[in-house]
Amino acid sequence: MTIRFSVLGIWPGISWTPLTVAPAGEGGASAASYGEDDLNSFAVAAVKVHRINNTYSQKMEEAGSDQEKEMLERKANGEMVNAVKHEGLTVDTYQDIVSRLQRDADLAARVRQKIKKVA
Repeated sequence: MTIRFSVLGIWPGISWTPLTVAPAGEGGASAASYGEDDLNSFAVAAVKVHRINNTYSQKMEEAGSDQEKEMLERKANGEMVNAVKHEGLTVDTYQDIVSRLQRDADLAARVRQKIKKVA
């Protein structure tokens, strides 16, 4: 797993970086199968991932060597994975929701409202 430093805007004025993982395994829930609890957990995890990303992005810009950047990237990725898991999601589920947000405007609007409540 690595962190991709491309930005996915999820709500006005704030952007965050999703975790990048190997392609998901079999299955995956349909958008309709994500309940309110899943989306609430996702919103909290997304805010945490955003904050971790911001912290480490700044540190990586200030890093003096490639080795230091790699160490910071590993540490940030671990913290992001832990944040997602702490909210009761798997990284695959988190990534699936991220992917669906890019294709489903209604789902994105629902998640945007949830993020506003926890941000």
